Amino acid sequence: MPIPPKSMALSPKILIALLSVAMSFRTIPCLAQSKSDSLKKQVKVIDPDTIKDVPNRLTEYEPNYIISNFTQNYFGQVKFQLSLKFDLNIRSEKNKLYFALTELVFWDLYRRSAPMKELDFKPILFYQHKLNKLYAVDDKWLFKISDYRIGFQHESNGQDGSSNRSLYKIIGGMDLAFLRKEPEQLKFTLSKVTFSARAWAWTMVDPENSNIADYTGYGQLTTALQFDYGVKSRFRPYQLEVYDIFTPARAGMTNEVNVTFNPFIGHLDFDWIPYLHLQFFHGYGEGLLYYNNSNTNYKPINLFRVGVQFRVF
Repeated sequence: MPIPPKSMALSPKILIALLSVAMSFRTIPCLAQSKSDSLKKQVKVIDPDTIKDVPNRLTEYEPNYIISNFTQNYFGQVKFQLSLKFDLNIRSEKNKLYFALTELVFWDLYRRSAPMKELDFKPILFYQHKLNKLYAVDDKWLFKISDYRIGFQHESNGQDGSSNRSLYKIIGGMDLAFLRKEPEQLKFTLSKVTFSARAWAWTMVDPENSNIADYTGYGQLTTALQFDYGVKSRFRPYQLEVYDIFTPARAGMTNEVNVTFNPFIGHLDFDWIPYLHLQFFHGYGEGLLYYNNSNTNYKPINLFRVGVQFRVF
């Protein structure tokens, strides 16, 4: 006779062991979830969208450029300017306190010894109150009152004796602008007109340059025109800027006309790419040493220079 198969029933001990193993695997995710929740409570999760950009404390003050006229003259063939300002009150967006330093250099680069003809230093401490008030002019233009400022500036060429030029100014100014609401794409349009007015009072002027006000005046008006040309690209549009610095004085009028253009700005998105810079100067007071053009028989000078302008900051 065939032998009957053994019973497949499990003993109670084996069933209890299997159930305990199954329950342990089921509770592992719960333990992991509880540990994850406790870590989240301990670690503060920061949303990237809530992080604000940290403002740059070091920025441009006056334009930074290096230009040349390629001809021999008493003022040096190469002229370059470095000008930066440092924010001393970064916590406030409207009431700003700045320290700025501008260095203007005239350099005979093409002579064999390449001497520096003149180095002028202009440190200034000034307060600026930003208004940024906008008013509608019509359906295309806005009028903006940007800011007003007042400061105390020292100017010196670092020389001694009869070549010493050292003085102080109390300077006040205001910036106004007309802005086009929506510049037309793919058309060469005037998008911005800016007026920057400055007035100053002379103080602590050395005897060697006591008549400097007769040649460099008591005020200055800068008028800037910005033209945009939109391009079908993901980068910024082309920009052509023309600005004139007008200084009236007793000896005569002084004009410095500048033209800047970046031919690559519509194709490349690098801020360090320099702008083409053209400059024409007519009048007096381009540098401190020969503010009265004594080396040109006290007559107004006419100089044309070409070079590059940098806008890194």
